[in-house]
Amino acid sequence: MLTEIIRYEFRYLLRSPLTISTFLVFLIWGFLSFPFINNNEGVIYSVVIGSSVNLNSPFLITICLVGMSVLAAFFIPAFISNAVLKDCDYNFEPILFSTPISKERYLVGRFSGAFAVLMLTMLGGPIGMLLAASILSMDFNQTEIGFLLQDLGLLIDSELLAQTNVWDYLIVYFVYLVPLMLFLSVIIYSVTLIFRHAIYAYLSVVGLLMLFLAGSSTDSDGRILQALVDPFMLDAFIEQSRFWTSSDRNTNLIGYQGIVLQNRLVWLIVACSFSFLAFRMYSFSAGKSISLRNWIREMVQFDKYRIRGAINTTSDIDDTNMKDLRVGIRWNKVIELRQFLWRTKFECLSVLKSPAFIIVLLFSASSLLAALLDRGSNIFGSRIYPLTRVMIEMIGSNLDVIILVVVIIFSADIIWRERKERFSEIIDTLPTPNWVFVISKLLALVLILSAILFLCIGISIVVQVSSNYENIEFGLYVERGYFYLVTAPIFIAVLAYFVHVLVKNRFFGIMIMVLYLVSYILFQVLGVAHPLYYFGLNDFPSPLSDMNAAGRFTTAGYWLRIYWSMLAVILLLFTYILWNRGTPQPLRYRLRGLRQLRSTVYWVPLLIALSGSVGTGYYIFYNTNILNDFVTSDKIDAYRLTYENRYRQYEKIPMPRVVDVKAEIDIYPNRRRVEARATQILRNKTDQSISTVHLSFPADIDIKIMELDGSQLVSFDEEMKYAIFDLDIAMKPGEERSLYIETLIVDEGFEFSRPNLSFGRTAVNLVRNGTYLNRRHILPYIGFSPNVMINDNSIRRKYNLEPIQSRENIEGIRSKNGINLRHDSDFFNFEATISTSESQTAISAGSLEKEWIEGGRRYFTYKSTAPVKGYPLLSAEYEVARDEIDGIEIEVYYHKSHSYNLGRIIESAKDSLNYYSQVFGPYQYEQLKIVETAAYHGNATASSGIIAHSVHLGFITEVAGRSDIDVPYYVTAHEIAHQWWSGQIFTANTQGDAMMSETLAQYAALMVMEKEFGEERVRKFLRWELDRYLAGRANDSDGESPLYKVEGDAYIHTNKGAVVMYALKDYIGEGVINRSLRRLLNLRQYSTDPYTVATDFLDILKEEVESEYQGLIQDLFEKITFFDLKIRYAGTEVLRDGRYKTSLEVEASKFYADANGMQNEVELELPVDIGLFLSSPTSESFGVDDIVSMEKIQIASGESVIEIITNERPFRAGIDPYGKLIELDSSDNVVEVQTIDPSR
Repeated sequence: MLTEIIRYEFRYLLRSPLTISTFLVFLIWGFLSFPFINNNEGVIYSVVIGSSVNLNSPFLITICLVGMSVLAAFFIPAFISNAVLKDCDYNFEPILFSTPISKERYLVGRFSGAFAVLMLTMLGGPIGMLLAASILSMDFNQTEIGFLLQDLGLLIDSELLAQTNVWDYLIVYFVYLVPLMLFLSVIIYSVTLIFRHAIYAYLSVVGLLMLFLAGSSTDSDGRILQALVDPFMLDAFIEQSRFWTSSDRNTNLIGYQGIVLQNRLVWLIVACSFSFLAFRMYSFSAGKSISLRNWIREMVQFDKYRIRGAINTTSDIDDTNMKDLRVGIRWNKVIELRQFLWRTKFECLSVLKSPAFIIVLLFSASSLLAALLDRGSNIFGSRIYPLTRVMIEMIGSNLDVIILVVVIIFSADIIWRERKERFSEIIDTLPTPNWVFVISKLLALVLILSAILFLCIGISIVVQVSSNYENIEFGLYVERGYFYLVTAPIFIAVLAYFVHVLVKNRFFGIMIMVLYLVSYILFQVLGVAHPLYYFGLNDFPSPLSDMNAAGRFTTAGYWLRIYWSMLAVILLLFTYILWNRGTPQPLRYRLRGLRQLRSTVYWVPLLIALSGSVGTGYYIFYNTNILNDFVTSDKIDAYRLTYENRYRQYEKIPMPRVVDVKAEIDIYPNRRRVEARATQILRNKTDQSISTVHLSFPADIDIKIMELDGSQLVSFDEEMKYAIFDLDIAMKPGEERSLYIETLIVDEGFEFSRPNLSFGRTAVNLVRNGTYLNRRHILPYIGFSPNVMINDNSIRRKYNLEPIQSRENIEGIRSKNGINLRHDSDFFNFEATISTSESQTAISAGSLEKEWIEGGRRYFTYKSTAPVKGYPLLSAEYEVARDEIDGIEIEVYYHKSHSYNLGRIIESAKDSLNYYSQVFGPYQYEQLKIVETAAYHGNATASSGIIAHSVHLGFITEVAGRSDIDVPYYVTAHEIAHQWWSGQIFTANTQGDAMMSETLAQYAALMVMEKEFGEERVRKFLRWELDRYLAGRANDSDGESPLYKVEGDAYIHTNKGAVVMYALKDYIGEGVINRSLRRLLNLRQYSTDPYTVATDFLDILKEEVESEYQGLIQDLFEKITFFDLKIRYAGTEVLRDGRYKTSLEVEASKFYADANGMQNEVELELPVDIGLFLSSPTSESFGVDDIVSMEKIQIASGESVIEIITNERPFRAGIDPYGKLIELDSSDNVVEVQTIDPSR
């Protein structure tokens, strides 16, 4: 019997159109997976893959196919749940349950047959990936189909593909995907059996999806928890392969071990628990719905329709005179309105009383509450204060996907309710117009959305109050937390209603809407990104900022909502016309109802809506595509390619450099306009004459005047903003010329996006309050700018361009160009007069010479007292906190409500200036200005005497206790260090330039932090940095380089740099490093002939360090070195004198790795920390009193035994217990100390 049930279910589903369509969906999914990753810059499921990882590597095959289960979860109810629901829907249960079939065979048979068909459809995934690897990597040799595929973003670089191995696909499918889908299907099937309703099956999908999307923790414990609770196993896969290099990802499959095995055990237990519960609760008899009985009772009672005389009778209704009853019913607009009100009340109450609605509220509340309590800024695990803006952003980011899924699920349930309960034929006979049903059901869904958002707003306010936060902005909650967020899902609901009216099956309707969401994500990556294309999706970016509020960004969003509203009216009109009444009719018959459009009742609103959509759509298009450029990734590539093809021929010709700047800059924040007039002195610093001068302007700038003394403008490319001057008389070495420039930048209308073309500004640089510009935004680059070229070698291959190296090899000739950011200037003098709105403060480099108000505008004159490398331009309504140390004025410019951490920032500034001045040399400026920038700008940047400090990097960061990493203190110390390590040396454009700025700034900040907080807090900081380094090297597209050759990878120069410098300090001492750095500054301070390179520092360091640590310097800086240190066994025994002898069996090894992570073992000979402790050194409660013994002991490769005698019994033993040396796995560094039995 079981076999027959399985065979029947299998054959039934195999013939279903749903099966064929689902197979095609997965086939397309698999086919587009490789182009998706290729076009998404190697990012999938938030994992940066890197261009050196093959698209068809075992790692990516696993991620893609296992990731396919997220989409497949929405198909499970249509296959698995429907296997049992169809018996209930078609009222076949009474007959079926009267047969001698057992419950076990029935349930297992239905499930097995449906699951087998579902897995057959999912074979489309690997088949599609195999087809893509075979077809899309072909050489179409500039054919029409090749151009078409390229335009569609479907071509794959053949160099990104390895030789196809079918076994990889089969192993992933059968070993990972089938068990994963089995667990998910069992859970959803069990929920269906318990509730006997499709909506609960889909709600279980929502719950699983929420567990998958929940959290974005960066700390180890948080990541492990996410990996354990992720039902789709992706977080577990990613966590287990977190430190995998490109070589590992290209060759290894993720095994059932570690966190992956633990994840599967957790979900095995969950699946078994659900199945056991479902089997016990499932009644093998026809189920009845109590809510249906109540609903029918309300519908058939006549007194419900006796509304103020709507129903008149000639006699009382009773059993004796029913045959004489005459009923007179008047139907008019008033009655229709009353019907609408009653129907709306009924639909809303049906939702409110539904357990499914309560479950959705609980899902939403729990998901949001967890996120709000964490409020992570992902900076060393710190939290940020519960600002209203932050809470609203978290509501949107945590619930955006969930709300859309809820809309899709509940829209199907509300639309199909009557037909599912087989009551539609009754109510459809009533003379109730279609619009009553359509609008009342839509309002019920609006109620669901409103309830979710109001609940989330309430939870946010409670969190704020419980956190003693007082500045609760209720108006912002209403506008941005409700109205702005609720509208887009309502439009999706309108589309969902229209889709469900067209289809014959609610599962098909749900699948169409899910695919609509998936297609949106896919086409975004493939370049179809205009907001007009996707109804209810692809909203305009509208970032919030306390400084600038919503700014102008919501203007575009509201125009888009008006456009969507017009389209929604059209969809609702067609939904009304095509609404099915009575027995379901084929669509082709219902389409005849479109003849009603001939009536003015229909064509007038249709015409108005069409006109409104066309008008608003054109207005949006006018703003995004005419007033502004709508720039896609392909357009960016095309612009850069054109620039390179036209002007790279001039890359190597000598150019003069800027040595002096005098500027007048007028900022009009409310008009989003900046006028700049600047005189730049250019000096020929080369050893040859210069006959032409080239200027490369930002792409989005208007050039009013450009005049170069003694020259003629011979060429100006308006498209590329590239000018060429021929000099009347060539500039001799050392000669200077004056260049006068007038430019204008204006932001008009609104834009969808503004990518950074040729160092042009983005949409958030010029705002009403919080303008943040740089010289690159207003003045030209002198010469050909290499930064405008296509710098990604994988993209260059796409356009048949030769690969480029961003920096010269450090082992070659010392570069003749300074720093990678700009080659057109070194240090220069600066003076500027800046005007802005009267209520704002303008800030730039140099000391403030003069300030005045004239003509309703505020003017500031700044002049540098020491050479500068750049100058930011900031304008906002700032409050100012002032202090001073040793005659240096410290000014902190901040938004008035962001005074939380002013004390920590000023204290860090004073400590840093004091320490750096003592050990490195004097601070070069009279002032230090720390300026808050709006939330749009995520980083902190240091320039000459100014630190532009993002609000999220300290101003609103909570510093809860002394055990936490003090983010405001650290960031301030790091950026101030750049006033020496970048501000006083000028590095050559060679490998290792970032080591001379970022790594040395990290070291300086660590020393200041150590003196303020102690070694334990610094070790906690370094654990974060080590984790980021190991994770970062796994995602490096071009392969890892040694520290002294780093080219711009933050995971090396910042994260690894901190670990390396602190380890070096531990071995050779702080004094030796500081003496070396002081010598370097004395040798290279403000020097540009020659420029500084990383080997300058290493050469001095080697002179200062004793011979025994020369190899350590090579390991830390010149090699990619990893250690593998472990304690096999630790035991202690009591000696006769009462002391303790602890024996340690130690194993140690050292490896050198290449760029792709391949390791080669080398000989280890190094003193390493060996410690004995009372408690684990990694615990939060660990302190100095827990140290029994700590000393450096010489360790060699291989196994060795170490004996240590102490006065106190140790309970933990560790080798390199503080993680000073870089290891891939340090979990076996610390072990419990066993008691040695003296009798043995």
